[in-house]
Amino acid sequence: MPRKSLWWAAGVVAGLVLGFASRPAAANGKYYIRIAETEEATGLKSGMADEAKKLLRDELAKRPQFVLDDKMPDDPDKLAGELKKRNLRGYKVFVRLTKVSTEVLPPKQGRPYKQLSATVRADIIGVTLPGEVMALGGDGESSSMTEISGKPRDEEVSQLKQEALKDALSQAVDKALLKLAQGFMTPPAEKPRKKK
Repeated sequence: MPRKSLWWAAGVVAGLVLGFASRPAAANGKYYIRIAETEEATGLKSGMADEAKKLLRDELAKRPQFVLDDKMPDDPDKLAGELKKRNLRGYKVFVRLTKVSTEVLPPKQGRPYKQLSATVRADIIGVTLPGEVMALGGDGESSSMTEISGKPRDEEVSQLKQEALKDALSQAVDKALLKLAQGFMTPPAEKPRKKK
């Protein structure tokens, strides 16, 4: 193929790739998500609230069903109109951290080093937008572990906690998405009891 034709073909392919990449997420999205501030269980002070919010956004962004648009209106009526126009269901979602812990464990059999373990348990809670009616939830728990030769270093602890939190949130998002796909479950009507 002549060099000029080759460059033209490459330009067409690049244009197609950029065109697909620049399509708005709402093209395939079903659920608009507004992420609220992280909450923690009573007595828990993990220092991971901001990190949990960021990682939740990262996890949601991986899934095409979710639309993360910071330019959506705050006014409930305008938001409802925009959601209807874009055929989306809206939810306000936040992370609730219920457990963040670390512990040093004995060495594995045949190994000379102790083990440092971090465990994180997290819930995802969501309410409808507008309206704020409880609508979805999911939970996850994960542990991350590494061998240490001495006293645990702060960077080791931080990295393990982050890994465990990321996996716990991935589990929680998967469960929440499954519940959304199943839709709202209406309990069956209670059958009248027969009189004795």
